Amino acid sequence: VGKGDFNYTLTVPDPGERPRDELAELTGEFDRMARDLEALYADLEGQVRSKTDDLMVLNDMLNYQKRELKVALDRLGDEVAYKNEFFAIVSHELRTPLTSILAYARILNADDSLAPKTREAVGEIESNATLLLNMVNNILVISKHAAKKDELLTEPVDFVDLAQFVRKALAPIAEGKDVRLTCSVAPNVPLSMADWEKLRRILENLVNNAIKYTHRGGFVRLTIGFEDGETDSHSESEKADTNAPDGEDAAAGWIVMRVADDGMGIAPEELDQIFELYKQAGQSANRRYRGTGLGLAVVRDLTELHGGTVTVESRVKEGSTFTVRIPYVPVIEEEDEEA
Repeated sequence: VGKGDFNYTLTVPDPGERPRDELAELTGEFDRMARDLEALYADLEGQVRSKTDDLMVLNDMLNYQKRELKVALDRLGDEVAYKNEFFAIVSHELRTPLTSILAYARILNADDSLAPKTREAVGEIESNATLLLNMVNNILVISKHAAKKDELLTEPVDFVDLAQFVRKALAPIAEGKDVRLTCSVAPNVPLSMADWEKLRRILENLVNNAIKYTHRGGFVRLTIGFEDGETDSHSESEKADTNAPDGEDAAAGWIVMRVADDGMGIAPEELDQIFELYKQAGQSANRRYRGTGLGLAVVRDLTELHGGTVTVESRVKEGSTFTVRIPYVPVIEEEDEEA
């Protein structure tokens, strides 16, 4: 039996006979075992064929599901592309009327003959239109980034003008919350090649967030400085993570933009996720400060597009400091046209 030979003769006692001894029990069990093995060996090829057929059926089903999944993924890709294009178009179209609303609100606000209540109402219109315009711009940036159509349009950037533009744009919101907004630019900050519009979006998002999460009577401070490459306190790991264009020396220096406030701060366990899409600090069903969760994601994307980094330091109920570093890119002086 051990060699596969089942042609043996064995006298098996009749199960009905009594009494049965141990030898009769052993004989009967041995015979049943041998017959089971014989049946198993005889049907082994049949079982192999059956399992092979089952595997072929499963393989066909898997191929069908792969084809269906590819169709679904292609359809999903088309829908995502359509969604991004839709958001981009709608956001772009909304900017024009919002800009007009802001312009007329500022014209009205400059009229000295307005009654105090009317001036207050115009200020509310200007503040809310500014918030809405920021939200629309963020959606437009995210849509372009998702569609991989975002690119830098570099030009010489004067950071004094940039800081003053951001301050003037968000001053009505700060005044409405009785928050002291200040801006300062160090004298040694040079002109640098960068995308002015994207830097403005970075700073407006950071300052707007700081105002939102700062209580009345608090402060928001925007400072812009320059760190020389040789004495830069920027960590080596952060330098290695930058993706400055080839041929540009990242060690030449860094433009450092900081937005500090004395607001509500951010819990340590939330610091790692605040730059993700649709994530906000203190997310809860009854949270006081509501928003889209796009602002800091836009800051991260646009900063990385410049080859820079963004970091945050914060303590609950003590305030936060967001630091954006982008590589300094010297302005290339164009040759005189006559020459």
